Amino acid sequence: MSNAARNLVLIGDPSQLPQVIQGAHPLPADQSCLQWILDENSIIQPVHGIFLSVTRRMHPDLCRYTSTQFYQGQLSAHSSKEFQFLSTADLPGTGAWLIPVRHVKPVQECSEEIEVIKETFENFLSGTCRDKDGRSCPLRRYDIIFVAPYDAQINALSDVLPDILVGTVDRFQGQEAPVVLMSMTASSAEETSRGLD
Repeated sequence: MSNAARNLVLIGDPSQLPQVIQGAHPLPADQSCLQWILDENSIIQPVHGIFLSVTRRMHPDLCRYTSTQFYQGQLSAHSSKEFQFLSTADLPGTGAWLIPVRHVKPVQECSEEIEVIKETFENFLSGTCRDKDGRSCPLRRYDIIFVAPYDAQINALSDVLPDILVGTVDRFQGQEAPVVLMSMTASSAEETSRGLD
């Protein structure tokens, strides 16, 4: 259809999640249209389009990392996001952080991680969340989503914590929540069935 048009407007973000299953095509046909226009750049150049440099989804503490890693430092958080804050015992109020879990060679399911996730979840439920307008309210079950790379871990989390929002990154793409708990399951690239990609 694009061959019949005088103008073509592409809207999207090639830094978002790529398709899980991809065809095998020679260069450059293996790229999306936006990737082809971007060439080697991380963000669209002014001659080709408009880069939306403000996100309304992330607190500045999260946005700084994402901006540096994927958007040449050009992405910033909307000022309203600075007010968002979690108040829970022993856990930071904003940002991304790691809770190390000792385990031996889990591949697609990790019971040790599930126990730590359950404790962390219960800790969050005793806390509060301040929204972008500065209002505080108790954290509820549906304010927390759980992301895992494998169906086996998703099913195991669902068994231990029924009625939670749990799924792969694909399920939650385009959504947001005050808290996202990620279960990585495997502890090294060698233990993953699909590799780090």
